[in-house]
Amino acid sequence: MICWRGEIMNLREMNDLIENKGYDPVSLAKRCGLDKSTIRNILNGRTKSLRGDTIKLIADALDVSFEELYRTIYGNDPNPLWAEIYKANYSISSFCAETGLSTSELYYLIRTKRQVRKSTVEIIANALGVSVKHAEEILGKE
Repeated sequence: MICWRGEIMNLREMNDLIENKGYDPVSLAKRCGLDKSTIRNILNGRTKSLRGDTIKLIADALDVSFEELYRTIYGNDPNPLWAEIYKANYSISSFCAETGLSTSELYYLIRTKRQVRKSTVEIIANALGVSVKHAEEILGKE
């Protein structure tokens, strides 16, 4: 196990999932469009930080949800906004481009429970295709 941003990566669980799905590092790398050294570095613990976009690529290749792979790796649920962004098939950069938020603003929203302007909630709701009320729930602002 390795620690990332206060969370422990359970490499054994991730390796087991990949093996149970019938992949090895090389075949998984080809399927998700990552370099084989990237996958190997993740699985052997050399990679100390996994971006959400990388988790999403691997999850799609393994035919599991972003949330399922995140739980396999870290043993807990991802932030609801992060999960909804990936459920809507955005990357962080494409979501920011769609909403006009900077990545700094988005990460601030993901990490805090502070008040969010109604216009920002409406923009997020529109991009995710959800109601404003649901967007408020995702943001923990209800």
